[in-house]
Amino acid sequence: MSTRRAAKKGFTLLELMVALAIVATVAATVFNRGGDAITTMIRLEDRTLARWIAENEIATIRIGRMTIDDAMPIRTERRRVEYANRAWQVIVETSSTRHPLLRRVDVSVFSDTTASDAVPIDILTTFVGRY
Repeated sequence: MSTRRAAKKGFTLLELMVALAIVATVAATVFNRGGDAITTMIRLEDRTLARWIAENEIATIRIGRMTIDDAMPIRTERRRVEYANRAWQVIVETSSTRHPLLRRVDVSVFSDTTASDAVPIDILTTFVGRY
């Protein structure tokens, strides 16, 4: 009877293979989720920087308008901006409103590496008046 007990100690090959499959599945899931977290972090950083660039553009427009009494001209401007050691494309579109001295300003921010028909990372809209 003592030889039978000694033979039953330990795991069978099948049990070890099942345990290894479970560990491999868990490891693959954790690895994939880690990659998703990094991708999300990069997107969040891009969106944050793009918002700051858009806010800076609007602040620059408002400061520039402080000494001008005329309404803003209706136009579209595109320029390249350096921010946080990266290049960005900024499109500022000024359009009219019902009020003759009030303009709608849309600032769209793109990564400089994206194609020209790409979706902007961020769009910020504001209204700028005569005063």
